[in-house]
Amino acid sequence: MRLTLLLRFTLYLAIEREELLNSKNKIMKKNSNVVGKRWYLFLLFFIFTTQISQSAFSQEKKITFSLKNASLKEIISEIRKTSDYDFVYRDVKLESFARRDVSFKDATVEQILTDCLKGTDLAYEINGKTIIIRRQAVNQEKGKTKVITGKVTDEQGNALPGVTVMIKGTSLGTATGADGEYRLEIPGGGEQILVFSFIGMKSQEIPIGSKNQLDVRLSEDSEHLEDVIVTGYFNKSKESFTGAVTSVKREELRKFGNVNLIEALKMVDPSFKIKENNARGSDPNSLPDFFVRGESSFMGNSNIPTFIVDGYEVTLQRVFDMDMERIESLTILKDASATILYGSRAANGVVVIETRRPASGKFTISYSNRTSLSVADLSDYDLMNAKEKLAYEQKAKLFDYTSVSSMEIEEYIKANVSKGVNTDWLAQPVRNAVSHSHSLYLEGGSDAVIYGLGANYNRNNGVMKKSYREVLGLSFDLTYRVREKINIRNSFEFSQTKVQNSPYGSFADYAAANPYNPIYGEDGKLVKTYPVHTGLSKKSSDPQYKNPIYNSTLPYKDEESIQTITDNLKIDYFFTPTLRLMGSISLTKTLGTSDKYLSPEHTSFSNESDAAKKGSYKQGMNKRFSYNINTTLNYTLNVHKHTLFSGVGLNVVDNQSSSSSFEATGFMDERFNEIQFAATYLDGGKPKGSEGTDRMVGFFGNINYSYDNRYFADFSGRLDGSSKYGKDKRFAPLWSVGIGLNLNNESFLKEYTWLSRLTVRGSMGLTGNQNFDPYVARTTLAFKDGYYYQSLGASFITYGNDKLEWQRSKKRNIGLDLEVMQRRLTIRFDYYNDLTSGLLLPVSVAPSLGFSSYTENFGEQRNTGYEFDVNAVIIRKKNLDWAVNISGTHNENSIEKISNALRSLNDETNALESDQTKAIAMYEEGESLNAIKVVRSLGINPANGKELYQTRDGKITEEWNYQDKIVAGCTDAKLEGNIGTNVIWKNFSLNLLFNYGFGGQIYNSTLAERVEGADPTTNADKRVLEERWQEVGDYTFYKNIADRTVSKASSRFVQDNDYLELSNISISYRFASESLKKFGISALRLGLNSSNLFYASTVKRERGIEYPFARQFTFSLNLNF
Repeated sequence: MRLTLLLRFTLYLAIEREELLNSKNKIMKKNSNVVGKRWYLFLLFFIFTTQISQSAFSQEKKITFSLKNASLKEIISEIRKTSDYDFVYRDVKLESFARRDVSFKDATVEQILTDCLKGTDLAYEINGKTIIIRRQAVNQEKGKTKVITGKVTDEQGNALPGVTVMIKGTSLGTATGADGEYRLEIPGGGEQILVFSFIGMKSQEIPIGSKNQLDVRLSEDSEHLEDVIVTGYFNKSKESFTGAVTSVKREELRKFGNVNLIEALKMVDPSFKIKENNARGSDPNSLPDFFVRGESSFMGNSNIPTFIVDGYEVTLQRVFDMDMERIESLTILKDASATILYGSRAANGVVVIETRRPASGKFTISYSNRTSLSVADLSDYDLMNAKEKLAYEQKAKLFDYTSVSSMEIEEYIKANVSKGVNTDWLAQPVRNAVSHSHSLYLEGGSDAVIYGLGANYNRNNGVMKKSYREVLGLSFDLTYRVREKINIRNSFEFSQTKVQNSPYGSFADYAAANPYNPIYGEDGKLVKTYPVHTGLSKKSSDPQYKNPIYNSTLPYKDEESIQTITDNLKIDYFFTPTLRLMGSISLTKTLGTSDKYLSPEHTSFSNESDAAKKGSYKQGMNKRFSYNINTTLNYTLNVHKHTLFSGVGLNVVDNQSSSSSFEATGFMDERFNEIQFAATYLDGGKPKGSEGTDRMVGFFGNINYSYDNRYFADFSGRLDGSSKYGKDKRFAPLWSVGIGLNLNNESFLKEYTWLSRLTVRGSMGLTGNQNFDPYVARTTLAFKDGYYYQSLGASFITYGNDKLEWQRSKKRNIGLDLEVMQRRLTIRFDYYNDLTSGLLLPVSVAPSLGFSSYTENFGEQRNTGYEFDVNAVIIRKKNLDWAVNISGTHNENSIEKISNALRSLNDETNALESDQTKAIAMYEEGESLNAIKVVRSLGINPANGKELYQTRDGKITEEWNYQDKIVAGCTDAKLEGNIGTNVIWKNFSLNLLFNYGFGGQIYNSTLAERVEGADPTTNADKRVLEERWQEVGDYTFYKNIADRTVSKASSRFVQDNDYLELSNISISYRFASESLKKFGISALRLGLNSSNLFYASTVKRERGIEYPFARQFTFSLNLNF
C-alpha cells in the first residue's frame, strides 16, 4: 500500500514539473487548458493505480490458521476457504505428500505456498484468481525464458474458461481464466509445443515458434461430447444431470447403413420400441408406430414421442425423411427430470436432434454416398405347390361331383398340373432393389461469419416393383458474430419428398394366387381372369380368380408429393460469459398433394357394365403452416465449490392445417388418365375438406445446483396452456424434482483411482400429453349438400366436452451410472414407475343422438420397468480395441382404473360378431393394455375334428362364447434389447448388433387365418394339407380339413414369442490422412453394411402380408476435402 501511494505521489510531481517547463514557452491564455489536462492525466493514473492496488491488496491479504498433522490437500482447502482463490492441479497427487503441523499468522498466500512446497518437486503459479499447482520442470535452461499469452474460444467465439494449456513433454502448464485468457512462462531450449485440451473439445498441439501471443479456437469432439447432455433448451453437464437419457453421435449412426432415423433409434436404445407392422413389412412409404418406455395412451398415435430438431418441434414425416449425414447428435429424454421443459409434450418422451453446424476456418467439402441392395425376405412363406394345392382342394371336398361345371374346373386344374404349371406367384411382384443416397456439405468462413451449404438426395427403391420414396433436400446455414457478444444463426431448409406405391397391389394377392394358374395363356398373352369354383358362392370378381399381374400393366398412378420450407432464426446475446439471453423463431410451410388413378380396364371394374362408372381418380391436397417461438434467459454462477445454473423461458406454438379431396369416375379411354377427363364425381359425391388450428403457450423455469461436484439437485416447472382441451381446463401446471450424488468424489472413495464415476440419481415429476387432434374437446360439424330455409345445412360430427382434462403422467425414476478403469467398463441402470391419468378415448354413440362420437377421460394406467446398458472394453491396445455392449429393457403395463362408460364400451366391442375371429384389445382394470384375451382352448377333438373350449366355470364345450375370455398372454416381452460388439484393428472397424426378446406372447394370425381358416379356393401354408384333422382318431393341432370357417379367437393360437435377429453388421476402413494429402483429400472412409440379415423366432408365421420384409446390403463412402 505504501509503495502504491509513493508511485502516485512521484507521478504527480513529474506531471507538475513537465507542466511548469512547458508553461515557460506558452502564452498565458493556454493556462486553463494545461490545468485541465494535468488533472485529467492525474485522474486516469489514479484510477489505474487504484486497480493495481486492489489487485495487490488481494494478493497481500493476510491469512491466519493452524492445522495439526495436515496433508497438503487440507492446507490448500483451508486457503480456499479464507481467500478468493481457486486451485487447479496438474499431474499431482496431493495425498502422496507427508503430513505436517502448520501455523501461519498474518501470512500472504504466496508465503504460505512457498513454505508448504519447500522441499517438494512442486511449484505454483497465480493466474488471476486461479492458482495452478504443478510439478517443477527439470533440465530447464535458466535465463532463456519468455512469456506467451493468448485467449481460447469455442467455434462460436465464446471464451472457454478452465482450458488446460501445457508445454508438450513437460509438466509445465496453466489454465485459462474466466475470460478464456492465459499467461504462461516458456523455458528456453529447442522448439516448444503447446497442448490445449478441454472436455468435449478436440485437443490442439501448436508450435510456439517466435510468437508471443497465441489465440486458439477449439472445436467440438464428438467422441467426448457424451459429457454434455443436450436437452434442446439448455445444455447440461452429465455429472450434475438427474435425468434418464441416451445419447449417440454421428459416427455411431453411420454404422447402421442406409436406414432411416427411426430404425436407427431402435438400434441405439431398446426402450425406443417400434411396433412391428407385419402387414406393411419393409414398405419405404409406411411410417412406423413406436413408443418409449411402454404405451401410455389408449389412442395409438398419441404414444409417439416428441421430436425436437435444433430446438423446434417437427413432424414424424420430417424425421423419417431426414438426411442421416446432417445429424450431429441425438438424445432420447425419458423421465420427468429430462423432459419437463417440454411440459405438455413430454409424457411420451422427447427425442432431441442436433444437426451439423458449419465450422469456421478453411473451406472444406464433405461428401457421402450410400448404395444399397434390398432383397425380399420370403423365408417365412411355405406355400403349397400346384400338386399339393390340388390335393388340398380334393380333401377339402371343394368339388361337387354332381355338377358338370364343378368337375370341369377340377379337370382344368389337373390338366395344368400335368403340364407342369407351377407358378411361383411370390416372385412376380418383387425385385432386387438398388437404392442410393448422396449428401454434400460445404463449409467455411471467418471468425465473424461462418457459412454452410448442404444438399442431399435419397432414392429408396422398395422390393415391390415400381415402389419408391425419393427425398431431395437443400440447406443453408449462416452464423454471424458481433463483437463476441451476439451470435446470430439462420438456417434455411427446403425438402421435397416424392412417394410412389407399387402398381402390383397387395402382396397378399400373390400369396393367395393358385400355383396351377399360368401367368400367360397359350397365345402368349397375359391372362386376365381364371375359371371360378362353382357351387361355393364365389364370384369372378374375387381376387383369387384374377391375375394380380394384369393390373400392373395398365396405366396407373398412386403417388404423393410433400414440399417443406423451414427457416430458423436464433439470436444469442451474452451479457457476460455467464449470463445469456436467447431468442429464436421457426417458420415451417408444408404443401402436400396425392393422386391415385385406376384404369377403366382395372379388374375391380370387371362387373361394371356402365362405362360412365369405370375408372377412378382420387386427388387430395393438404397445407400446413406453423411457427414456434422460444425465448430463454440463463445464468451460471460458480462460487468456490458451488455451481448454480438457472434458466427461465417462454414457448409459443401455433399450428394451422387444411385439406381437401375429391374422387371422380367415368374414364372412356385409359390413355387419358388426368383428372380433367373424368365424366363425373364418384357415386354422386362432391369435394370434401377439413381444417384444424391449435395453439400452445408455455412458461418454464429450471434451477440446477451442484456442490463440490458431489451433490446436485434439479428443480423445474412449466405452466402450459393448450387450445386442444376444454375451455375450463386449458392450463396445466407441470413440474419435476431431481437429486443426485457423485459418490466417486467422496473422500472415502478418492483413493480408488480405478473408479471414474459412481453416480446415484432420482427424479419425479408430472408431465402432459397433447398429441391429439386439434378439436378433440370441441364440437365439430360437417356442411351438407343443399340449402335449408336459404341457409347452408350442417350436421354434427363429434360432440364437444368442455370438461375434458389434460392427460398427464406422473413419472418416477431411480438411476445408477458406473464407470471404472477409465471407462473400460460402463454401466447404466434405470428403474421407472409412470402413472398416466385422464386417459383420452373417443367413444362412438348411436346415430339417433345426432352425432357419431365424443371424447372423454376414461381412466388411469401404469408402466413400470427397468432398463440397463453395459459396455465393456475387453481389449485396448495400440492397434486393437474390442468392446462389447449389452442393453435391455423390461416393461409391465397395467390399467389401474377405468370409467363405467369404458366398461360398457368393452361389453359392446366384445360382443361384435365381426371381431370374434381376432384377439381384440380390451380395457380391464388390473390387466395390461397389451393383454391377449381369448377363450381357453383344450385342443381338437379327435372324434370329430372340432375345437373344445373351457368355460369360465370349468365346463368343456364345443360352443365358443366371448364371455369365457381369459388373459392367455401379453405381447410385452419379459426382456428385450440389443447385444453388440465392436472391433477396431488399425484402420479397420467391425460392428455387429443383435436384437433379442423373450418372455412375451403373440396371437399367431397365420395359423388362425392362413392355415386353419384358409379358404380352400386360394393358396395357403403347407400345414393346411399336412397337419389338419382328416379322419376319426387323428390327434392334430388343427381342426377338420373340410371345415372352411375362420376359427374363433382361442388360446390355441397364442404362442411364446422368443426371437433373435442380426439387425446390423458393418465393416469399414479409414484411410490414413498422410497418404491422402497428395490427392487433396483430408479423410476417406469406406464401409460395407448389412441389415436384417438373420431372423430366428419360436413363432412360425408369415411376415410381410401386404408388403414383404427385406434384407439390405449397403456400400458407403465418406470423403472430405
